Amino acid sequence: MVKDLIIGDGLQKELAASRKVIETLKTKSITQDSISFNLKSQVLNLNSILIVKDDQFKVQEKLSKDLQLALKKEKFKNKLFSIGTPVLILGALLLK
Repeated sequence: MVKDLIIGDGLQKELAASRKVIETLKTKSITQDSISFNLKSQVLNLNSILIVKDDQFKVQEKLSKDLQLALKKEKFKNKLFSIGTPVLILGALLLK
């Protein structure tokens, strides 16, 4: 009978320890799920940032090309003006 009581006490302690381990594992599982969810959210956010930045880069690239084209046109106009002005002045002098 004493043996049974000792065994019963040991089993009670073992059961209590097992319950603590189970609770700890549940807590760890919840924490890991939370971390996993947060990491997935971060990945989604970073992907959306990459998409926005890619779009911004495309717009900037188009604006740069447009500006280069406008600069070329302006340079051509200035060149024509610099060549045309002396010709007009010379022509006006010859017509007098």
